[in-house]
Amino acid sequence: MKDKDIKKESKVISLERDVIEKEWVSEPENKALTPEQKKDYEKAKKEFKEFRKSTENKKYSVNIKAKKNLDDLIIFITTKAMWKFTQCLGIIETTKTLRSVEIKSGAIFLGIVEIEAIYYFLSQYEGTGLENAEMFYGILKPINDALGYVREDNEKASKLEQKVVAAEQGLELDTTIEKNSDSPK
Repeated sequence: MKDKDIKKESKVISLERDVIEKEWVSEPENKALTPEQKKDYEKAKKEFKEFRKSTENKKYSVNIKAKKNLDDLIIFITTKAMWKFTQCLGIIETTKTLRSVEIKSGAIFLGIVEIEAIYYFLSQYEGTGLENAEMFYGILKPINDALGYVREDNEKASKLEQKVVAAEQGLELDTTIEKNSDSPK
């Protein structure tokens, strides 16, 4: 594909955070939109882009109050986390990040990728005994709580994206959802 052909594309597709996200670069494909609908579309598109930009490099608070819990997390990732093939990169990068963070006000701050990677590696672990269970819970709970905030942001982004798609077609998202919920299952 030539550079000229690439510039003609109306949509650019990028892979980010394990989801394919559409980024609209031109007018909506539906040329029959009224000026009011075009205004709604532009507003929805702007809101979606602003939200994505605000969460792109966002750091989430992980409540690790004691240095021991951070040390346990580093030991877990470096010695106990199960991985296959290219997941080794997740171990390497997460370890680098964890070794460079400091506990501030009873928390460390991690990005989405680190939180999701740590949670994944924790979910693969099988332990034995009470001492191991207590150590594991001490690192699982704060990561799980932080993942909840990540999921909230992902859900909001998904709803904003649905709003853009609906506006691009001249529909209001709330109306579309109500109509779909009335249909038989």
